[in-house]
Amino acid sequence: MSLRVLIADDDERLRSWLRLVLESEGFLVVEAPDGPSAVELAIATRPGLALLDLAMPGADGIEAGRSIRASCPETCLLLLTGDSRAPQIVEAFSSGFRGYVVKTDAPDDLLRAIREVRAGKIFLSPAASRAVIETCAMELLPALDR
Repeated sequence: MSLRVLIADDDERLRSWLRLVLESEGFLVVEAPDGPSAVELAIATRPGLALLDLAMPGADGIEAGRSIRASCPETCLLLLTGDSRAPQIVEAFSSGFRGYVVKTDAPDDLLRAIREVRAGKIFLSPAASRAVIETCAMELLPALDR
């Protein structure tokens, strides 16, 4: 049986591109244009993975992810966003997301992220990893200067 993936993003062109990429890999795809629709669709279709944009109308991806997680605990959560700031990354993981892909990294990393998240691993795309490492380094540097 093919994995059902919910794509939630307010950018219709991006959703279409993601659908094309994922369907070419054998995934079954359902789409939502905003956070509330994503939650409703997740409850109705029980996807194996929800690929959510961070900035969406109605409810952002993290809010929608929390609601999906509460209603569909078997659904893996993966955030796809243009935002690579460490606070958002930490909030996503503390809200139950298992992967964080920055849109500029997406073409190379999206399929790998889906596979790793579905295998129970966590995934950070290169831009997200850099943001976390730079934030940690900036916090540690003052302590090293003493």
